[in-house]
Amino acid sequence: MHRQLCPLLIAIVCLLLPAGAWGRDAGTADTLITLEAVRIESHRLSAPGRQNLVIGERQLARHHFESLDRLVARHTGIHIKSYGPGILATTSMRGGSAGHTSLLWNGLDLMNPMNGQADLALLPVFLFDGITVQYGGGSALWGSGPMGGAIHLNSRGPSGEPLLLQGGLQANSLGGFSQRVRTDFRAGPAAAGIRLVHERSDNRYRYANPSMPARAVRIQEHAAFRNRGLTGQFRLDAGRRHRLELDLWLQDSHRDIPPSLYQVDSEALQQDQAFRISAHWVSVFDRAVLNWRSAYRDEFLVYEDSQTPSSKSSWQTLVQEMEARWQATPGVLLSGGLHANSSRAAADNYDQRHRRHIMAFYATAGWQNESGSLQLRLSGRQEVVGGTSIPFMPSAGLSWQVSRRTFLKANAGKNFRLPSLNDLYWSPGGNPDLRPEEGWSQDLSIQWMDRFLEFSLTGFHRVVDNWIIWLPSGMGQLWSPQNIMRVRSHGLEARAGGGFLVGPVAAEWHVRYDRVHSVNLRAKSPNDASLGKQLLYVPRDRAGMGLSIGYRRLSAWIDQQWSGRAYTSSDNSQWLRPWHHADAGLAWRFLLGRSESTLSLGITNLFNQSYELMAGRPMPLRYVTGSLSVTMH
Repeated sequence: MHRQLCPLLIAIVCLLLPAGAWGRDAGTADTLITLEAVRIESHRLSAPGRQNLVIGERQLARHHFESLDRLVARHTGIHIKSYGPGILATTSMRGGSAGHTSLLWNGLDLMNPMNGQADLALLPVFLFDGITVQYGGGSALWGSGPMGGAIHLNSRGPSGEPLLLQGGLQANSLGGFSQRVRTDFRAGPAAAGIRLVHERSDNRYRYANPSMPARAVRIQEHAAFRNRGLTGQFRLDAGRRHRLELDLWLQDSHRDIPPSLYQVDSEALQQDQAFRISAHWVSVFDRAVLNWRSAYRDEFLVYEDSQTPSSKSSWQTLVQEMEARWQATPGVLLSGGLHANSSRAAADNYDQRHRRHIMAFYATAGWQNESGSLQLRLSGRQEVVGGTSIPFMPSAGLSWQVSRRTFLKANAGKNFRLPSLNDLYWSPGGNPDLRPEEGWSQDLSIQWMDRFLEFSLTGFHRVVDNWIIWLPSGMGQLWSPQNIMRVRSHGLEARAGGGFLVGPVAAEWHVRYDRVHSVNLRAKSPNDASLGKQLLYVPRDRAGMGLSIGYRRLSAWIDQQWSGRAYTSSDNSQWLRPWHHADAGLAWRFLLGRSESTLSLGITNLFNQSYELMAGRPMPLRYVTGSLSVTMH
């Protein structure tokens, strides 16, 4: 981690310059707030017409020993393309690619500018206080990338208690052991917090080859994983109208890459290091809010394999943003901001260090009637990348409370995604003439809410032009990215959930179903067999359910997922077979003096199913996990 500390002084100086921040508020309506509220959420997260899924505190607590990919797979309906425990895990949201789902930490984009993706397997849930999934295109709000949606990771800062201590231990039957430590403290107007994560695992898991009739059980080799992370947070209330927030995130990860079913063995390994820091200042006035934020990232990756030359890459990103919001009248809220993003990257396969500079202006006008039952929002964003203007990105959203229990939401907008730096400059094969992917998306949803039941049905539609795909050129020896495909994605998302309380017994449940058609509308060659066929690794049907029951201090839960076939050939002649997966667990809370403790036992893959999420990468059979968490106030 020492190489990541070198830019610390430079980053702090940059953070003190006038810069910008994501606007924030504490509610879902377009109404300004005062800083007396402890929780400050992103203003753009509350955009009318958009479907948001907030991961509750109980789900976060249950998963705080796990990585983000497992939580997202269980609770959001997003398809996770995982190579196995601790190995690469990316998203496919509403039939899009991994680069079509933005990942943001307190408004800071965590996507790798070199490959345009984010690896969810490296992100411990314990480091975050809140996770929100925003469905549907969001380029007018967040810029390049969120053509399918965005995942927001929020660190709300210290708890506000004079002193909070929290620790936890976990072990599993894969040879894994992990520790979590958190401490928060407050003194007058200042509060600070530190979180530490250390996890290691041999990952010697049992697996079966799903394509073999006998399905002989084997033990995975060369799959060890180690991950260390630290976050630091500082909050200072400068009077009742101003607040300063500082956030720091350091991480160091090492993992062995196991062989696929098509390899005899593997000696590949990968090391990732990350340094992230951000500063945010917010000032609240009677009818206006001013925000500024600066953020800096410095990340490093090494891939080594005895069969191929080692590969090293690094990238740095500096973000400056300023935003203002003004309550023009009781029902009208106007906002606008300036965003500057400068990235540079170097790799063994680049001919030189490459840079990308982005300037953007965005504005929003929101209106709601006196009762708040009808809300409208118009947004727009204009970006300039390296001196070249990206087409203007507009969006419009509507939220209407039709009756006391019925809500209607609609949203439409234009979206885009810039080519990654690898797409442009990788040598050999990079194509500097690539154009950004772009297209329109539409969402329409209806919600019905009662005291014990909530139901929603959402339909979505999206067409993306200039879809980037790597194809063989010449005699097929060299692969290069091209703007060839035109992809149409449409489908339905159904959600239902509820709960009840009978004496000391409490229960919660949820079910979901996703139907996604994502097909190529433009031939890549004269006899292209992929025309009109489902995209690779995009299951057409997926479903899930969860049930948790609590009795006094004892609770039990079960989560189940089902996926239809995922195609592994562009003509849809080959596929991964459908699979079913279930996890279950028990937890017992007890008090020891002034501390509250939780002892839990979990079973992953309860029914011992053999399945794959990526071809040649079988997932583990049944394994057991035990953990102990202690919190002292």
